[in-house]
Amino acid sequence: MQKIALITDSACDLDHVDLDRHYVRVLPLTLIFSDGEYRDGIDITHEEVYLRMVQDLPKTSLPAPGLIRDTFDALVKDGFTHILAIHLSSGLSGTFELVCSIANEYRNVRIEVIDSKILSMGLGFIVRQAARWIESGLDFDAIVHRVQAMSPTVKGFFTLKTLEYLRKGGRIGAVQAAIGEILDLKPIIMVNEQGKYVSYAKTRGRKQALEKMHDIALDFLSRGKASIAVLQGDAREEALVLMERIRNAPNLMELILRPISPALVVHTGPGLVGLVIYPHIGE
Repeated sequence: MQKIALITDSACDLDHVDLDRHYVRVLPLTLIFSDGEYRDGIDITHEEVYLRMVQDLPKTSLPAPGLIRDTFDALVKDGFTHILAIHLSSGLSGTFELVCSIANEYRNVRIEVIDSKILSMGLGFIVRQAARWIESGLDFDAIVHRVQAMSPTVKGFFTLKTLEYLRKGGRIGAVQAAIGEILDLKPIIMVNEQGKYVSYAKTRGRKQALEKMHDIALDFLSRGKASIAVLQGDAREEALVLMERIRNAPNLMELILRPISPALVVHTGPGLVGLVIYPHIGE
């Protein structure tokens, strides 16, 4: 008899209702301000990060190794025979590699660690679906196979008001950021198949960027059924407008609004509007 536990990290952007309903354990990323460390989504909120980062831009760090071991130990003690850990892209964080290395220390439980190659609600959709497969009684190996097959189908796109925070975080070069600011370029950034940020489209000005985001959503929906998460980082009103524009589109199975986690806020700054698209292939 398999007893399967599900673990993810705080970059999944699932709300507490989903996490509690599906008994998902979350490893919080760490934010490091000048006055100390804060657990992502536990010790500090999105709003507090926006207020503080004007004067004190924090660094981010991986979940604490001790917390990962404590989580595994507690699950083993509770009689879980299998653990499925699904984490944000290894192309953007070392969380996947850290969890893998600690998982290798355990011999009395089977642990499978999966690199989602995405983040935010891209990771969230995958984790939520994995939870539903667990609840349906599906075999562990079958769940792992389905998660691995689902991961490349989920797509993420976002646009920012400024490229400065990506530059400060080392995601893009200083010259690229400077040229973008001078020309008011607002690239649409996507997470590619390797789980890294790449430019998907180039637009000029905020209005054109948001229009392109709308076009991306409709393009995916024209191909078949899909669930969509609209993401926002201190850009709630613009995100709500985008939601209303796609709410009645054909093939839309689900439409939700989510703020990005505090640890992701640090690398984007205020003004993010994003889309995560989960195509319901074969449904």
